Amino acid sequence: MSDRTKEYYPGGEQNQEALLSVMAEIKNEHLLDALQRVLKTGEGKTVVWAILEEASIYSLSFVPEEPHATSFREGRRSVGLALLSQIMTADPASYSDMQEDARLREEHFRHQAEGRTKDLFTDIE
Repeated sequence: MSDRTKEYYPGGEQNQEALLSVMAEIKNEHLLDALQRVLKTGEGKTVVWAILEEASIYSLSFVPEEPHATSFREGRRSVGLALLSQIMTADPASYSDMQEDARLREEHFRHQAEGRTKDLFTDIE
């Protein structure tokens, strides 16, 4: 029995609820570690930012006269907010980095659309 499980199994007895609690803690630690590694790469931050944008975390979910659309949007937003919470736990500074990177990407795409070229990856990294 590990040190982590002793507090969940006083006296050595095991039960399903305690086991699930320990498993959830281990799973969360694993997820945070993986997210920290993803957020250390430019590509990882780009993908995570795209997911946050798609989740519309800063938009209203309400659609008048369309309760199913509201529910759908709120579900998507809820997933985005959960991801944002994990980001803020794993590496809070990466969020502002992602915002700045997104601003630079938008500028790059605008320059491309206007016929001007600029090296995206030199500007961001």
